[in-house]
Amino acid sequence: MSEKEEKMDWKAKYEEAMKLVEALKRQLQTKETNKKYEERSEIDTILKTLLGDRPSLGGGSALRWDLCERLIKQLYRKKEGDYRDFIGRFAWQSGLTERKLEYGYMKPLEEQGVIEVFMGQNGIKWKWIAKVK
Repeated sequence: MSEKEEKMDWKAKYEEAMKLVEALKRQLQTKETNKKYEERSEIDTILKTLLGDRPSLGGGSALRWDLCERLIKQLYRKKEGDYRDFIGRFAWQSGLTERKLEYGYMKPLEEQGVIEVFMGQNGIKWKWIAKVK
């Protein structure tokens, strides 16, 4: 082999190795993206089951859907706590009255078996009980 052919052979091997490295980088990025999706899948499944798809026309129904989504995500994140404290904070953050939040949004979740409200030693408590189907 001549010296020129050896240089070209080395260059071709280098380019092939770089293509392989780029392919591996893309695989890692895809895997990380899928991993992030898998981490969210439990709450996404619960939201899809309870709320269905988000209304596409907007207006009041879309605002109520967004509020329910935020409420369920916050309940899921906290898992349990003081009922009155949670109602007060979430109502204040959302611009609702505590009564509207409790009877319009929390009671239906309790009836659907998403949360359980019970009397604890220090007052009314709540606990997340929904299971992924």
